Amino acid sequence: DLYSWHHVTKPLEPYESIVKVKKSVHVPFAYLFSPGEKDLISFLASNDIQMYSLQSDVESEVETYGILNVTPGQDEDKPWQNVDVNVERMRTTVPAGTVVVPVKQAFSNLIPLLLEPQSTWSLCSENSGREYRLERYLREGTEYPIKRLMTTSDLNLKELK
Repeated sequence: DLYSWHHVTKPLEPYESIVKVKKSVHVPFAYLFSPGEKDLISFLASNDIQMYSLQSDVESEVETYGILNVTPGQDEDKPWQNVDVNVERMRTTVPAGTVVVPVKQAFSNLIPLLLEPQSTWSLCSENSGREYRLERYLREGTEYPIKRLMTTSDLNLKELK
């Protein structure tokens, strides 16, 4: 007991998380984006997330998100944006220079939380922190600039430092 400083034994109650799953996605092999996204690169680097530069064009299966609607709301006592997307899966050429963020690395659970547009903790949301908030990614009628590489490909990569 923190008030009396006497030891007290209490039974543990079942733990109920206040975080609720809103959307479940199949985690891709990697996320892809343009090397011109300097704010995104800086943020991921500051969180020790490994990134690579694609050294040559590669043909691969990619998913893109089209932003349909963005509506503000409140959930878990935090501002939240409900993002409706259209998912398109296609075979395409990924150009050399593209930044590749493999999900299989030390912070594998954090990567989708930050990079998925529908995540409560997305870099586009209020919860990401003002310094790195990338709300410009969520414009209705546009394509989300972070793509999902769905299959492992023979990638010629160079680590970004």
